Amino acid sequence: MKIPELQSYGERIKYVRKLLKLNQNDLAASLKVSNKTMSDVELCKARPNFDLLVNLRNNHNVSLDYITIGIGKPFIEDNDPMLLNRRRIISHKEIEVNVELRMFLHYVLNSKFLRLNMFQWFKEFYRKESVTIEKDIDMNGETSGSEFMPNIT
Repeated sequence: MKIPELQSYGERIKYVRKLLKLNQNDLAASLKVSNKTMSDVELCKARPNFDLLVNLRNNHNVSLDYITIGIGKPFIEDNDPMLLNRRRIISHKEIEVNVELRMFLHYVLNSKFLRLNMFQWFKEFYRKESVTIEKDIDMNGETSGSEFMPNIT
């Protein structure tokens, strides 16, 4: 089945709801939100809060990558090594970090402007903080990787 390219989180939540064969009221009840909140989220009048996202993920096995930034498939698959184990209940903090990190990576991968500016920032930051960065890497049990580091000074 081809997944439609939906532009907004509201459209994607509505699409998932229909795949789940739930009406708006039933989905709202399963996510512990009011019917009005569910309607506002689907219409993009309100953003889904973390409670709604956690419940959507934990109760219905929905991919937060799909809902929040529109990448991947609507539902988490057991054999996908890039996704969290679907049987494990995850915390609000894990959701927050995961969503923010994936959004960040999405923009880095898709924006040449952002990559260029981040690289310029990193070069300057590394010039000032290379010793601290290398110590931090070494303290965490990793190899320094300096043999792979391009000369950016």
